[in-house]
Amino acid sequence: MKKWYLKAIVQKIISFLPFRNQINFFFQKYVTKGVELHEEHFFNKYGHLLDHLEHFTKATGKDKLDGITCLELGTGWYPIIPIGYFLKGAGKIYSVDISAHLTTATLLRCLEEIDRHQKRFLAGLGTIDSERWQLLQNIRQQATLATPLSTLCEQLNFIPIVKDVRELALPEENILLLSSNNTYEHIYPQVLGGIVAKLWSLTAPGGVMSHFIDMSDHFAHMDKSITIYNFLRFSEQQWQWIDNPIQPQNRWRLARYRELYEELNIPYSEEKIRAGNLHEVQQLALAPPYSTMQVEEVAISHAYLVSQRPA
Repeated sequence: MKKWYLKAIVQKIISFLPFRNQINFFFQKYVTKGVELHEEHFFNKYGHLLDHLEHFTKATGKDKLDGITCLELGTGWYPIIPIGYFLKGAGKIYSVDISAHLTTATLLRCLEEIDRHQKRFLAGLGTIDSERWQLLQNIRQQATLATPLSTLCEQLNFIPIVKDVRELALPEENILLLSSNNTYEHIYPQVLGGIVAKLWSLTAPGGVMSHFIDMSDHFAHMDKSITIYNFLRFSEQQWQWIDNPIQPQNRWRLARYRELYEELNIPYSEEKIRAGNLHEVQQLALAPPYSTMQVEEVAISHAYLVSQRPA
């Protein structure tokens, strides 16, 4: 039996258990190693950080985040991007997640990896707040696993919120940068529209939304015997049996995200795509609706959707 199928079965079982998120974290940490902050994972996140900052600068003409309020959807265990926003001068950084992933241990692990790669990390960021960098070093050297997470977050202007973003009320905030990475693809279609609409409503005039979407089969990340298009072989009914609420995958292609943005009257400032692998798509017996789509459209594997609200 293939690795991806075993993982799917285990996560499906876990999804019915109490404390499923904690059990899944244990499973991924000690069995699949899917939540380890290894070097590849670190620099993937770091790359997204630089891209979001680039999109903000291109849209606004500002190369710093001096005093502005940012929001990240789906930060997960390692707040690399919020820390980057902090170093670039952000006043507040909200992190909204449907589940409580962040802990003192994962935050400190993040700081360790930043310190380990500090030369490359700082080179990409360009000009940063030197006092904030020193504060980061002090936290890394002095904080322990017994340090309350709230204490660390307060020092980093970081406000984690565990809530469905659709229920978020920040009426007086002036949020100028909203971002997410590998998040849209994990949201069920029936609620994604409401979430995107809420994010757009939170974006202040002149503000920027920058979202990275990974449209690949995430099971292929840990099982190299399948391609990133493997999950498109299954009908909707079959996929409902395979998919799980711990790490759901909506299987949308970029065309559907474009349609959603059009339905919500959200403009594009920029769209960056990875064309994907046409040959791998053509080797599969695709299920509907993918079998009736243009191969080039199915093959698009990753994309940034960048939007700026008119000032």
